[in-house]
Amino acid sequence: ATFYFVGPPLPPGSAIGNVVSLDGRNGTLLRERIATHLGVSIRLTHRKMCDLKPTWPALFPELARLHEWVGFSDLDVVYGDLDGEIARLQEGDELLVPAGMYPQPLANGNLMLFRSTHKLLHAWERIPGRQ
Repeated sequence: ATFYFVGPPLPPGSAIGNVVSLDGRNGTLLRERIATHLGVSIRLTHRKMCDLKPTWPALFPELARLHEWVGFSDLDVVYGDLDGEIARLQEGDELLVPAGMYPQPLANGNLMLFRSTHKLLHAWERIPGRQ
């Protein structure tokens, strides 16, 4: 698994595995990306960044294209064997969420992985009143 973090770069020596830090401190660049890929203009705050979690893969399509599965999680999630969990999924499965989140509520922001397909990368567009 490859993990991407939006935020300040991780301190040297703290990254383990495949970790890429996307410097999220430049609000202008993030606002431009949001306008380009989401078609909205917003004021960025810590809470707004959290609200945007479901859109992160759509905000970074160049990264989503590299992976069959993408998603988002809180920083304090203990992932366990994600590769093993994904390997057990069936061909038609589209989502991977913690067992306690299925079937309702489907997600609460702690962890959600989904197939990197247009349908799922842009599922957030079907939320009524999303703006």
